Amino acid sequence: MQNKPLVSILMNCFNGEKYLREAIDSVYAQTYHNWEIIFIDNCSIDNSAKIAKSYEDKRIKYYKTKKNMPLYAARNIAIDKCNGEYIGFLDCDDIWLEDKLEKQIVLAMDGHDIVFGRYQIFDSDFITALKPAINIGKLSETCTTNGLFKSNPISIGCVLIKNSILRKYRFNSYYQLLGDYDLWVRLSISHSITLLDVVVEYSRQHESNTSDLLSDRWLKERRFFYRSYLSVSNIFKYPALFVYILKAEIKGIGGSK
Repeated sequence: MQNKPLVSILMNCFNGEKYLREAIDSVYAQTYHNWEIIFIDNCSIDNSAKIAKSYEDKRIKYYKTKKNMPLYAARNIAIDKCNGEYIGFLDCDDIWLEDKLEKQIVLAMDGHDIVFGRYQIFDSDFITALKPAINIGKLSETCTTNGLFKSNPISIGCVLIKNSILRKYRFNSYYQLLGDYDLWVRLSISHSITLLDVVVEYSRQHESNTSDLLSDRWLKERRFFYRSYLSVSNIFKYPALFVYILKAEIKGIGGSK
């Protein structure tokens, strides 16, 4: 591939030692080699820093926050450290398939500013697939704003996005759970989102997942999310938003995620 652009890989870590080496090794296993890892240590008190530094590779750029920060605030800090033309994300408990970057960069260089792939959820040892690979559905509907209000098929670890776009939109640091989903919806209003219809990430489900630990915050963030769209003048362009509101409140009553 001619003129391979640099890809910055954001890894935000807080006490991620248990699975961290597997995650980083999946970057080293990539068939696309022009990358850097922006590693943000969010004041971990385990061996995360030791593991990240053990690679002794200038492509892994280690930064430690002055204090523990909410996830999306830390991700915004990471964005400012990126040198790459494109940015990807990898959580410390997930892994990429080896051709993830190579396949996505072809689409990116062909003019697709936001590319995402499919993912599959496994148990903590990556032995048993807990769910089939996520079914994206009809591309023409799924990647629109209205389609995203219906469901979110995009895992942050499956995304490759142009640096200039991410710097412009950034994450809303209010969120602890819905920050990436909120970003996809905002991007979809003015940008096209392109699906690479292959599995590019294995996501690990385990007892320490952030979404489980913060389960009491789901309704609060859902309400903040949908209220931010109720005041827009063209709200009736997105009838699925009203379905989202109904589902959010029903889940709130039931106390589930």
